[in-house]
Amino acid sequence: MGFLLLLFVPALVAGLMTDFAPGADDTDAPGPEPDPAPNPDPDPDPDPDTEIGLARTVDATAQPALSIAGSSGATSGDDTLTGTPGDDRIDALAGNDIVQGWGGADTLAGGPGDDTLYGNTGNDLLRGGSGDDTLQGGAGNDILRGGTGADSLLGGGDEDQLFGWEGADDLRGGAG
Repeated sequence: MGFLLLLFVPALVAGLMTDFAPGADDTDAPGPEPDPAPNPDPDPDPDPDTEIGLARTVDATAQPALSIAGSSGATSGDDTLTGTPGDDRIDALAGNDIVQGWGGADTLAGGPGDDTLYGNTGNDLLRGGSGDDTLQGGAGNDILRGGTGADSLLGGGDEDQLFGWEGADDLRGGAG
């Protein structure tokens, strides 16, 4: 079983493109490359894990602080994806994924599998995919959209909008 761990700090590269296609996990960021540091995997397996940590200073006023999407295939494992305090777009793709927007107006999308999406603070858009997904808005005026499957949508204390789709969905609006 593989996993994906992404660590990001508030100042990231605008236009960051990450491709997690099977067998070709990489991150391409504009600008000079940082010095590589050895990061041996203490538990190697045939389904390699992906760990990415970035810390760069850029002007990201016109772009999301973080953008993660698969362009040539879905991940086959269960991923944990965490955003930044800025406005992020994260597409989880396949697997039973955990996706957390940190702050800002985030767009989080699940894919095939049973995903858990946390908007946390900010006015977020959360979209489930196929599978039994859990979407939790948090603080801010959030929009939660289930997908196919039996989804759980949990609003927060502000003015959230919850939309089930196919399947026996559980929608709980919260205090707002």
